Amino acid sequence: MNQIIIIEGVTGSGKSSVIRELKALLPINTEYILEEETLGNIMQQIKDESWIAEPHFNALEICLRQIEEHCEKQTSGIIIVERFHLTAYALFPYWEKFDAFDQRLFELGSRVVLLNFETSLAEFRSIERTMGIMPM
Repeated sequence: MNQIIIIEGVTGSGKSSVIRELKALLPINTEYILEEETLGNIMQQIKDESWIAEPHFNALEICLRQIEEHCEKQTSGIIIVERFHLTAYALFPYWEKFDAFDQRLFELGSRVVLLNFETSLAEFRSIERTMGIMPM
């Protein structure tokens, strides 16, 4: 059976660090679908009035088809996905636009790992770390 694991979390929650560690631990044939592929250019799309009127999530659809095709071809394997429909939902909060993705992921037996951190670390984890500032 294929194992599909979606790693979700806010900026700075450690998604990339977890994936880096998984790459060292999991079999070499593990597939990784990273944030750049799953989210595409959604950050620009959500600012576009015409896209908001008729939203479409091409990057999510392409990645989900890739996962489905993998599962059709192979009976076992691991697929690690960095961010997916829950992140897109956080940016565009209309669940009816994501319900079909959720159902397809459920049918594939996917699992979601949600990473978080203490609220007191939010400023450091999401802002200061990108500026190279270390906590005192």
